Amino acid sequence: MSEPEQASDYLDRLRAIPDHLRATAERHRAGSTAGRTGVERLVRAAIAQTERYVAGHGDDPFTGPTPPDGWDGASSWLDEGDRILADLVRPAVAAYGEALAADVLPHARDLDHPGMCHLPNGAEDILGQARKTVARAEAAAPQWF
Repeated sequence: MSEPEQASDYLDRLRAIPDHLRATAERHRAGSTAGRTGVERLVRAAIAQTERYVAGHGDDPFTGPTPPDGWDGASSWLDEGDRILADLVRPAVAAYGEALAADVLPHARDLDHPGMCHLPNGAEDILGQARKTVARAEAAAPQWF
């Protein structure tokens, strides 16, 4: 990051992760209820990934960005980032993994039924969801830059 404002914006994005993961878990629950179930192997892999992150195995991908060179607020920014990760992000990732285990995994499909053809309305339903997602992304794209 080259400007303090960018650093501040990054912390705001970290603070938004818990809401994003809650919404994602809810979408998974709704999908499972509607019969759009995940594939067991992939759900288990996602759960394992959340567990590794929460346990602190490996480098934390969220600590990669660095504050602007020579910025006098760098030390407090790093401290605040660490606090956000410890108090907000890691617990949210743990809760997301727990939601996958409790609400998605029990309904997941086995490896003999991985494709869209094993979902209600199959490809038609998935394509409709994809169109909605693309439309939302296109509408939001100017906000990302």
